[in-house]
Amino acid sequence: MKKRIPALVSLGFGLLLVLGLTTSSFLLLELFSEVKGAGAINQAGFNLRSPVRSLCATYLEMGQEVSTTLIDPSLDEEAGERRLRAKANADKVLNQILAATRSEPLRQNCSP
Repeated sequence: MKKRIPALVSLGFGLLLVLGLTTSSFLLLELFSEVKGAGAINQAGFNLRSPVRSLCATYLEMGQEVSTTLIDPSLDEEAGERRLRAKANADKVLNQILAATRSEPLRQNCSP
């Protein structure tokens, strides 16, 4: 009986050690998976930054043209063409942003 107790204690300690190591390795794998997911989200945000800035610049240009038109209603053909190009560029960038989003309903609304 005296030899059984240290053997049982050693066995129990060994089992606890194995359980702790497996739990630790499992949690480490989960942490790496979450870090990888966070990196993907960060990369997606980085990829969207440029189109969003381009869209903001396009709409600012359109706002300037509208204010110019309000001040001077004699809009020539060149300004009209610029406005159409700006609208086409804004639509293209908006579609890129919608296609890159994680939301399925928003992705369905973007036209190719």
